[in-house]
Amino acid sequence: MPRQARLDAPGLVHHVVARGIERRDVFADDGDRLFFLDRLGSLLGDCEVPCYAWALMENHVHLVLRSAAYPLGRFMQRLLTAYALHFNRRHDRPGHLFQNRYRSTVVRDDSYLCSAVCYVHLNPIRAGTVKSLAQLSQHPYTGHAVLLGRRSLAWQDTSFVLQVLGGVDGYLKRLEDMLEEGGSLSRPVDAADAPSLPSASTDACHFTDRVTPPADAARLIDFVCDRFGVEVEELLSTSRARQVSQARSAAVALGRRAGLTGVEIARELGITRSGVARAGARAAGLEERLLRGWGQGTHG
Repeated sequence: MPRQARLDAPGLVHHVVARGIERRDVFADDGDRLFFLDRLGSLLGDCEVPCYAWALMENHVHLVLRSAAYPLGRFMQRLLTAYALHFNRRHDRPGHLFQNRYRSTVVRDDSYLCSAVCYVHLNPIRAGTVKSLAQLSQHPYTGHAVLLGRRSLAWQDTSFVLQVLGGVDGYLKRLEDMLEEGGSLSRPVDAADAPSLPSASTDACHFTDRVTPPADAARLIDFVCDRFGVEVEELLSTSRARQVSQARSAAVALGRRAGLTGVEIARELGITRSGVARAGARAAGLEERLLRGWGQGTHG
């Protein structure tokens, strides 16, 4: 099943997640992490791509990047390919290191950007790598300490993010609030739930409403994956496994219920419009109970 191109345009901000294949570790030691950061910094400079947040975890990487004239897909390909070659040579292993398709979510406005930055930098606490914000400020493998001014990285853009966050104090307050809100740590707050900011700030970010995915799309995909017991990566893959196909059909049906167009559904699921039509036809045979949960606890 052919995939549509990712949503990308100069000025769009993306939260990117690259996971190890089969969720295996992608860093064996600090030498690997330092090589990755060196390669990342070099590419950011060469391609003139701003980086607002980042975190290196055991089996995945988080980045918050703004697209420039250089396409995001080519940027990520160069970054991940170079690192995978290094890792395989260094550890004498063959084969793929990362899952074929990294995940990219468009950050739709300033409020979502604030949540994404905080979410990314809190990942080590969520994973139990560090236990507190005090320890996080000493952790070398996120951009948190850089935003606090305790470290310096030429390639991490701090001035714009701190302006949007309300300075270091505003940033720390958002981190504390997110830690106190149990569910909010699982993913950034959706733009639909976040307070709107003045249009001048939005214009400064170059956010473009006409290319913004529907606000419910991410929650819809998360809901379907949870309901059918599949990973997001599987749902967005070309897999024709029965469970995955049923989940994809349910996503189409729920997308239509939520008022999404066929084009929007195709874009979110990475399939063609004819694929949407076929999945919709299959969805007619799914039991109503599989769909009933949408709208019961997925909003608010």
